Amino acid sequence: MGAVTRLLKQLIFLIIFGLFIGLVFWGLSRLGDSGPIVLNTPPPILPLETQDSQIISVGADNDYDLLFRIRNPNVRLGASRVAYEVDLLDDRGNLVDKLTGQTYILPGQFRFLLISPVRTEVAISQARINFQVNRWQGFSELIAPEDIALVPTQGNFRRDHPSLFARYEGILRNNSDFDLATVDLIVLVRDSQNKIIATNRTNLQTVQARSNRDFTFDWAEPFSGSIERIEIEAYTNLLENDNFLKRYGSFENFQAF
Repeated sequence: MGAVTRLLKQLIFLIIFGLFIGLVFWGLSRLGDSGPIVLNTPPPILPLETQDSQIISVGADNDYDLLFRIRNPNVRLGASRVAYEVDLLDDRGNLVDKLTGQTYILPGQFRFLLISPVRTEVAISQARINFQVNRWQGFSELIAPEDIALVPTQGNFRRDHPSLFARYEGILRNNSDFDLATVDLIVLVRDSQNKIIATNRTNLQTVQARSNRDFTFDWAEPFSGSIERIEIEAYTNLLENDNFLKRYGSFENFQAF
């Protein structure tokens, strides 16, 4: 009788164990049918790109403007402080000088960076720029780039000033609902071949919402070439809370590693 009981217990155990193994294999097969598991990992942070660079001679020998067109490939992250270093090289590739500075860039932004004035002891033929970002930032839900509309209007290029080669006068319209501490302006003067033959920069302080502000660019030194088109680029640092004279929320901060 005892032997029969032990045999029945062993049979019951084997049946239960077999059912358990079968359920495990069935579950694994169902998991395989549902496809791979996709993890929502954040995209990698990509370095800033230099799309174009130009050395523009200004007036006297070895006097230059350096113009770079840069792109931020990160569509959700920008930087309110971007450190840069520029190597100035002669026609043999020898280092003539090194410049350092700071700028900013918004998520997914293309923008121009103008470094001026630049004076060197010998002529330069190359300018190589490198960027360093220590902290990446994302916009809060309370503000987005499309909320800030800075529109240059009513430009007038003049050559009748007695002590200047040329002057450009214009009006900037702040079509947003935000009062801005600083707006940076860059002018690009292009010839019929679309080449930039002159540039300049300025900034406006305390640009109130829904208002117009006059701005002026002056050139003391002459530049050559026929003027076909004049473009005005307007930038403001939307990732810096201090740039908003009225505070509208905070921003998320991301540390780059």
